[in-house]
Amino acid sequence: MRPIENSKKSRRPEAESAAVLVALRPIRRALNPHPKLFAEALDSCGIRTYEMDFRASRFPWAADLIILHWPDEFFFFHSAKRTVKAWILAAQLWLSKLRGQSLVWVVHNLEPHRKGAPLTVLNQQFLRRVDGLIFLSEQSRRLANARYPRLRDKPSIVIPHGTYESQSPPSAPRPLEGPAKLCFIGQVRRYKGPDVLAATVARMPAAQVELTIAGWCSEEDLRADLESAASPNITLRLSYQSDEALEMLVDGHDAVVLPYRDIMNSGSVLFALSRARPVLAPRLGSLIELREEVGADWIYLYEGEFSDFVLAEFLTWLRANRRAAAPDLSAQAWSKIGRLAADFVTTLARGPRENGA
Repeated sequence: MRPIENSKKSRRPEAESAAVLVALRPIRRALNPHPKLFAEALDSCGIRTYEMDFRASRFPWAADLIILHWPDEFFFFHSAKRTVKAWILAAQLWLSKLRGQSLVWVVHNLEPHRKGAPLTVLNQQFLRRVDGLIFLSEQSRRLANARYPRLRDKPSIVIPHGTYESQSPPSAPRPLEGPAKLCFIGQVRRYKGPDVLAATVARMPAAQVELTIAGWCSEEDLRADLESAASPNITLRLSYQSDEALEMLVDGHDAVVLPYRDIMNSGSVLFALSRARPVLAPRLGSLIELREEVGADWIYLYEGEFSDFVLAEFLTWLRANRRAAAPDLSAQAWSKIGRLAADFVTTLARGPRENGA
C-alpha cells in the first residue's frame, strides 16, 4: 500500500497505514439508517471508515477506497448548479484513480427515483470509473448488468440488506381480531404507491381494515392526494418518524403494506420483518429472493398492479397463516455483512496500489 499519509494533500484522520481507510458517502447524512449500519459493520471488521465530505474542497484524497451509496448526481439533470458540482466530483474521482483510490458503488437502485433529463455523458463517465459493485441481491446484479453492460466485467459481490437495530424487543404477532390494522412506513413518495393504497382502503369498510401511513412526505401534490383520500379508517402521519416511533407504530399494527410501483431493494421491508410483522409487496427486484430466505409466511408478493382484489387476498392470507414468533433473519445479520464487505473492499483497496497504480 502506498504510504499516502505523508502526502501534503493527505487528510487521513489518523496516521495508521496498516488498516484500510474507507470514505463513504453518506454515513450519517441520510434519512435511511442503512449507510450508518453498513459503516459500523465495516468498522467492526477492522476497516477504518469516515464520512466523505460533500464539498469539493474536502475530497478524501487520503482514503484507500471510496464507497458511494446513492450517486444520484450522475444520472439526471435537476439544476445547473448541481450538474456543475457533479462534473467537479467526476473530475476528482478520475484524479483519485491516478492516486490508486478504488471506487465502489453500493447499488441500491439502478437510477434515482426522481427523474429528470438524462446526463448521458456524465453517467457513462461514472460507470467507467467504478472499480467494484456491491449488490443487495442476485436479481439486482442481473438487472444492473442488463441495463449497464459495461459493469459486467467489474468485480462485484452480493451482500444482503441488513436488519435494523431495535430500540426495544419486537412484540410477537397476535391473532387477528376485528379489523386488520395495516401500516405504510418509510419516506412517503409517489413511486411507493401510498396514494393507491389509501384509495383502496377508503373503499373498504372500517370494520374490515384500518390503515396508517407514516413518514416524511416532500411531494406536495402527493400530500394533497392523500389528504383528499382520507376516511375514518385511514390515519395520516406525514412527518419524520424516529426509530422509536416507527417501532411503536409497526408493533401496534398487524402487517406492513408497501405497494411499490417500482422497487429493487427495500429497507422498509427489512424494518417490518425486524419487528416480526408480515409484509405485502409486489413481486419485484430483490423481494423475490428475500421471500425465499425468510419464508413465505412472512412476505406476500403479488403480480401486476395493486388492487382491491390484491388487498382482499392478502387479508385472507394474513388471517389464515400462523407464524413463528419472528422470521429467521440470520442471512441479514450485520456481523456476516461486515465480514463480506470488509473482505471485498480490502481486496479492491490493496489491488490497485500493489499493482503500482
